[in-house]
Amino acid sequence: MLRSLVGSEMCIRDSHWTGGGKHMFCIGIACGACSGYEVYALLNEMVHLARGRFRADMMVHHAVALVFIVGSGTMFTRVDEGDIKYWMFVWESLTFSMVSNLTLNLRNYSLACLKRIDDAGQQGTAHKSATVWVNVLSMLFGVSFLWVRVVEQLPFIVACLTGPVASAIKNRANPFVSLSTAAVYSAWMVLTALNLYWAVYVFNMGLRVLGLSKQKKSKQL
Repeated sequence: MLRSLVGSEMCIRDSHWTGGGKHMFCIGIACGACSGYEVYALLNEMVHLARGRFRADMMVHHAVALVFIVGSGTMFTRVDEGDIKYWMFVWESLTFSMVSNLTLNLRNYSLACLKRIDDAGQQGTAHKSATVWVNVLSMLFGVSFLWVRVVEQLPFIVACLTGPVASAIKNRANPFVSLSTAAVYSAWMVLTALNLYWAVYVFNMGLRVLGLSKQKKSKQL
């Protein structure tokens, strides 16, 4: 992945570019995958709201995801050539991040199964087996989340700080050609901050599963 970032300019490898540098095919796939998942995630969020549970961090997450999807769907073909590399940068980062959604949903499914067993008052083998699966899938989710949303994001974070952020501070001006690029890039920065915030809870969840923490319950993503 490190080879996909070239200096502070954050250019994506030439071999990724198609369609005269527009990279429509790859971004189209990533945007479509994100759109499909967001439909499911929003429906899931509606269930939480119906049960009286408002998750502010998740609502912010859905809002920034909407910026990525709508922005890419409506503005990308009109983006100035000088800004394309930043859109490429954002979607390269998002593509890595979305990998952890699979293990997250497997974990949530196992938690739902365990809850049904508890509600039915079942104990013994069924409850013990479900608990084991919850712990295994929780650890799998924790490792995948910390890897793809923290470790693999570090080069992106460094490139962001030494590129657009440093340029904005030095020149006291918008480093992007268009405001739409600034909006998409800013949304990515918010999502990255959310990932680091969630990483603390995910790490504590892992410690709890391993019996190294007295915390009884971790935040559910």
